[in-house]
Amino acid sequence: MVTIKNSVIAAAVFAFLPLSFAASSASAMDDGVASAIQSLGLTDVSQQYRNVQGVAFRGVLPDGTPVRVNLDRNGDITEVEARDKLGFEARQVEAIVPEAVQANPAYPAQAKIWKLELHDGELVAIKGYIPGTSAVDAEFGPNGNAIGVTAQR
Repeated sequence: MVTIKNSVIAAAVFAFLPLSFAASSASAMDDGVASAIQSLGLTDVSQQYRNVQGVAFRGVLPDGTPVRVNLDRNGDITEVEARDKLGFEARQVEAIVPEAVQANPAYPAQAKIWKLELHDGELVAIKGYIPGTSAVDAEFGPNGNAIGVTAQR
């Protein structure tokens, strides 16, 4: 009974959402998925989930690393995460990391990345490691300034 009640409530809530918002949001997400696939050069793409907040899908980067990619409802990439402990090379995601961030000397261009987060064009967060040396946790602002970069052995 609880499941039916929750389904009825959810249906009622979604019935009141403007159809144009739902359609434009879905279109933006579809465009975002196509753009993300092209920007990252993904193959073997499969959708994990889709809801009003965004979409998540899996794919394989050109270097063979399996990743999960999250997009917000506007179709913008919010996260790229390696699905294995080896991570992916920073150069595999150059197309989506702002040039100002890449130009910063603190940008870990030689890192293997476990997780890349992009927050509304305001913040870029990178978690990964530099092979043979240390773990890296870095955050950069919208103009490429380093907010915090730590390396742990």
